[in-house]
Amino acid sequence: MKSIRALFVCALLCAAATLPSSAYNSANGRLVTYNPTNYQVWITIYNGFRRQMGSSWLQPHQTDFWNNCCYSAGSIYYVRAEVKKTENGQMSQIADTQIQVVPRLCNMPAGPGKTGDPYGYGRVVLRHSGGNHFYWDRDDIVEQPGNRCINNR
Repeated sequence: MKSIRALFVCALLCAAATLPSSAYNSANGRLVTYNPTNYQVWITIYNGFRRQMGSSWLQPHQTDFWNNCCYSAGSIYYVRAEVKKTENGQMSQIADTQIQVVPRLCNMPAGPGKTGDPYGYGRVVLRHSGGNHFYWDRDDIVEQPGNRCINNR
């Protein structure tokens, strides 16, 4: 059994070494978080093993592009939002919500008649349904022409 596993790993490594350089770009994806609410939000992104990959403030009506690492298409990530409210100079947390995101495989735009490089892409929008009720919503499901998922909204 160990020899079969070792042979499989060796075959994968050999195949990866012979792929064109653009094949590695599918591991250099992008997650996008959008906050159309009037609340300040602390965003934390975790990988599938719940290891923190990044965190930052997301101001009201702001979009943040998370592409400093390796948001691979097909991998699991969690985006957490801690919604904050400031009253009388005191900040307090009013909601805490998260969503599982699996970036889909997209093609980077190329010139006319050319195929772009693949990459992972996931976009979520924070929704406010009244009171202290907030939730994430996926916003990258609709197919784009040519499977190009770039969305700079």
